[in-house]
Amino acid sequence: MLLFAFICKAHLIDRKNSQRVRISVVYDSTSPIDTLLLEYLEHSWDRLPGFKFIPAQSSKHSHYFDLVNQEQIAYISLSKPSKRTRYINFITRFISEPGDDVTINILKDSSLFNGYSLKFSGKGSIKYQCQYDLSKTSEKTMKQFYKQPNYTIRNRLIVKDSIYYKYFLINLESQIKSETKTYITNLSILEKYKNRLGSFMYNLLKAQVYGSLEDSNISHLIFPYTQVKDRSLIPQYFAEIENSLLNTYRHRYKPDFKQIPDQYLTLSGNYISYIIKRTADTIFDKKDHYGYLKSNFRGILRDRLIAAYFTRYYFEKENADINVSDALTFVKTDYCKSILQSFNNSLKSGNLAYSFELPDSSGKIVKLNDFKGKVLLIDFWFTGCSGCRTLADQMRPIAKHYETNNRIAFVSINVDQDISKWKNSIQSGKYTHTNSIDLSTGIVNGKRIINYYKIFAYPTVIIIDKKGKIITGSPPEPNNPSSAKALTDLLDRSISED
Repeated sequence: MLLFAFICKAHLIDRKNSQRVRISVVYDSTSPIDTLLLEYLEHSWDRLPGFKFIPAQSSKHSHYFDLVNQEQIAYISLSKPSKRTRYINFITRFISEPGDDVTINILKDSSLFNGYSLKFSGKGSIKYQCQYDLSKTSEKTMKQFYKQPNYTIRNRLIVKDSIYYKYFLINLESQIKSETKTYITNLSILEKYKNRLGSFMYNLLKAQVYGSLEDSNISHLIFPYTQVKDRSLIPQYFAEIENSLLNTYRHRYKPDFKQIPDQYLTLSGNYISYIIKRTADTIFDKKDHYGYLKSNFRGILRDRLIAAYFTRYYFEKENADINVSDALTFVKTDYCKSILQSFNNSLKSGNLAYSFELPDSSGKIVKLNDFKGKVLLIDFWFTGCSGCRTLADQMRPIAKHYETNNRIAFVSINVDQDISKWKNSIQSGKYTHTNSIDLSTGIVNGKRIINYYKIFAYPTVIIIDKKGKIITGSPPEPNNPSSAKALTDLLDRSISED
């Protein structure tokens, strides 16, 4: 019996170790890194509820991250905050597997895009080195893209700046050619690693390379359209150029996804992203996006595509409630089903808001009921989130506009586990504004509000009416004068309602 118990215990230890993932980071003593962020996604598309940040265990010149009981592949990203660019990415959406024990050596290298070079060692390191080599090829293409004048139009009304708009359209063809060259190079890199990767990882990374080409090409195509909410404003004389470039896009080099079994496409974040963009953008005249996904895909792949589609577009699409209810009749994957079920509650307009009780920086407990009779705008953020800092900058003039109005309040809820880090971030003035009430979830039961609203992307903004009911979980983002006015109009209407 004693021998049997010992064997069972050893088996459990081995099983736990096989499920653990450890990422160790060692860096040159001449360039110490004070803070590292590891983004961890349990599933293969953008920041669904499996998304989390893993805290690092640190020593003088190293960090390590432990991911315990990882049952499947995950996507991980490693970055550090930066004063100049807000953060520097070392690895982005690298695939990890249970049992990985990898050390990443970071060295300064001014010849590379982010100023650092990486070396990988340890169990499972071959796939990391392969993904790193693939990413360096893609970085060269992105570096070329960032140099183009088209990126200077991000904050312009491009319909009023025809030179930039026309240049972008003409430049699209060269971007597609560059992406194709990157694709061919990456396939050759992947072949060099084929025998060392194993069949599963080779096919999954091949799906990633295929998906990356198509995802990048479609991103280049739709970029100018994302800058114009009303496409009827696009000058008519561009129609011929647009048609020509759409024709160029349709005749691009197309990888044959039929060569890759669905089990790998299902796990490929790049492929999922491409299909969702290809389906949802109105350039391609698909009026029934949900119907297209439902009819053209099967099994787990269809489940994941539909879950990813509604995660991105639920609050923007008509008949979303009806379509989600229909999807729940055939979606079998538990995780995808739970995502679809979440849209029937929490952030749905008219539902009761979560009755939170959270501390401010002095320790005083602030409750939802304290704001009864007021419109409440809540934003959720964490230290190191560049989008959260951008939102804070955008919200300052809006909050200033309402500072004498006692019928509205602004609350910023931080999700850092480290309370001192949260307080330091408040004092920095980078993540909140003087008109906000700063609260933290970094206490026992504090995360319940995050789970209730199923928040998986930051920043997230919620507006609550005077009676404590959800107005919207997807208000206009005040990133330009038109959107800022749309937000203030929404707030004004909400304030004026009884």
